Order: sequence, then C-alpha cells, then structure tokens
Amino acid sequence: MDNMKITRAQQIKDILETIPAEKFQTDYLGWCRGAVWAKNNGNEDNGCSCFLGHIHRHFNPSDTGAIGDKNGYGARQLTASFLEKVHGIMYDDGVSVNNSDRINGYNEPEIKDRVMHLVNDMIKAGY
Repeated sequence: MDNMKITRAQQIKDILETIPAEKFQTDYLGWCRGAVWAKNNGNEDNGCSCFLGHIHRHFNPSDTGAIGDKNGYGARQLTASFLEKVHGIMYDDGVSVNNSDRINGYNEPEIKDRVMHLVNDMIKAGY
C-alpha cells in the first residue's frame, strides 16, 4: 500500500470518470440510487461510495467496505490544498464538494458532476 498515493488530480479523474453517477453517495454511510437495485437483487455491496470510497475501491478491489484511510490516499489533502490556494477556502476539501453543493460554485445537483468539476478545475490549475 505504500506505493498507492494520489499526487495529481489526473489520477483522481482517471479513477472516477468511468464510475456511473448513480454510484456516488454523500458519505460512506449514505444512500445512493444503486442501493435499491442491490437490495432487491440480494447484493450487500451495491458499489456506492463517496469519492474517497471509490478511490479506496480502486486500490483495494476486494474490500467492499470502501472506507480505507479516509483520505483517499492523498486525494483529500490534494483537494484541500487546491481549494485553499486557488479559492481561499480553508477547512474544506473534496469531501465537502462531494457532500454539499455550497462550495465555491461546485453546485451541480449530481454528486459526480460536482466532484468532476472540482477535479477538472484542479487539472487546469496544474494540480
């Protein structure tokens, strides 16, 4: 696990871009649209996660808990650095964007759209 580290926004994009929007939820205990399908089909792991959980699942495909280190192997710190240095927003990070539509214009109604908006802005800014 030592070699698993998110250091660039492009890594986040590469992991998240193919995951369907309905598989994003507001936190690892939250609900997502895939949960109903999973329950009806007897599948405990519905594949739903917040953006950090999806990163964890990428690095640990057999771990269906998708909690990981709760930092997305550096993704939380990288997104926090971007929000602080580029937008002057302190004490928020990609989790805040994932969980809320109140962060600096990342206000799309779909969780994935908000997170990808953030990630694309990070890439444009050289993160």
